[in-house]
Amino acid sequence: MTIGEAITKDLQDVLGRIPKEVLTDVGREYKESIWETSNKAKQPDGSLRAKLASDKYKKRKQKLTGSTTRDFFYTGTAKSSFYYQEGENEVSFDYNDSEA
Repeated sequence: MTIGEAITKDLQDVLGRIPKEVLTDVGREYKESIWETSNKAKQPDGSLRAKLASDKYKKRKQKLTGSTTRDFFYTGTAKSSFYYQEGENEVSFDYNDSEA
């Protein structure tokens, strides 16, 4: 490899990567926006979640949770086990608890 090739490779390596701090910010913001959307009972596109169709289930859920909105809300195990992780030029999301 020539010096020119080495310099070109180094520049491509450096310029081709997104700094970890940026990926951390992206992960944190995305995670928080998911929770906010969930808390407001909205779909990812911003529209409100539909109400439950079954009156029987609606009454049961109202009694248990105080809400008749459709799941999925990030509460309990789902909220505490949801995480993001930085990779090379990417951020991934997952749960560290299989029950979530």
